[in-house]
Amino acid sequence: MNVGIYKKFGHNYSHFLQANRDIEHKVRELRGRKVLYAHAYYTRDEFWEIYDHSWYNVLRDKYFANKVFPDIYDKVKVTEKYKPSVIVGLWNALRSKKIPIS
Repeated sequence: MNVGIYKKFGHNYSHFLQANRDIEHKVRELRGRKVLYAHAYYTRDEFWEIYDHSWYNVLRDKYFANKVFPDIYDKVKVTEKYKPSVIVGLWNALRSKKIPIS
């Protein structure tokens, strides 16, 4: 089952971050997984407890991806570096009315 959750957070990034962490914990508690096109706020250890790191590394080695592509965790993990782009992206989506406000 794929569920999307939308909520207005204003400019308080810490509330936005905490809400996402709460959702990740609840999904994990229910034995679910976030799909990897979504933002991920897991720690590296949490991420690899959910996704099979050993299988992933075997494939990366087999196809020489370690020398060419970043690790999947590094690709989906939202860091402080992206904090402004998350806020700007949400603001632009709201302004363009791509995200309905009720």
